[in-house]
Amino acid sequence: MEDGKKYWEGIEADVNGMLGGIPSVTRIDLQGSRTFLARLGIGIKTGRKMVSRALEGGAGIGRVTEGLLTQVAEKVDIIEPITKFTDVLEGKPGV
Repeated sequence: MEDGKKYWEGIEADVNGMLGGIPSVTRIDLQGSRTFLARLGIGIKTGRKMVSRALEGGAGIGRVTEGLLTQVAEKVDIIEPITKFTDVLEGKPGV
């Protein structure tokens, strides 16, 4: 566990660092999460519902939070052991 934490502490708090050198988030990156929520009836399309709260564990810099969860939840709570990652989400609407 400590080796993993040490690794992530050495990674830059940006998309490039989080994705191991891939400089941007693609639509496909979030598709699995979007499909999972849709199966639960959660989403922004007709017939799906919004939720009051969501939780992202291991949130990193919040790719899923910003790219999906803030669209389907009024408030998103995040859990992340590496503080510098969550610092980039400070003050973002809905987080």
